[in-house]
Amino acid sequence: MLNQKIISSKTGSVYNAVREETLLINKFLKYLAILDEMLIVILFGAMIICAGLQVVGRFTEFFWSPYYEEILRYSFVWITMIAGVAAVRQGAHMGVDFLTAKFPESKQVFFSIWGKIVGIITSCASVYLSANLCKVFSKSQLVSGS
Repeated sequence: MLNQKIISSKTGSVYNAVREETLLINKFLKYLAILDEMLIVILFGAMIICAGLQVVGRFTEFFWSPYYEEILRYSFVWITMIAGVAAVRQGAHMGVDFLTAKFPESKQVFFSIWGKIVGIITSCASVYLSANLCKVFSKSQLVSGS
């Protein structure tokens, strides 16, 4: 009986500790999601302002700067990456499910997981091949700034 009390007290405290850590992690992820959305809004605002100033700067010399196009380009890249993460987090990313919808529910889970694994492998292969392509371009001096 004494051993059961010790085990149950240890199990309860471990359960409470894990529960508290889970709550902290969920709270952190919630704030991270809010930060992601705020960054997207700020970058969109920067893009709109820079695009407007670039258009005005073409007709006048008052708002002209060579950095507007670079800010637009980098903002677009960062918005794409951050919004992609946000879409995956919310389950709103594009996916083709017309084939998996025809299977029973137990097999739909398998094909869903299989599709995500194939997507991860494809993404990793794309990053690897892009890195090799950058190495080739830098050696052949087809890319400026090398």
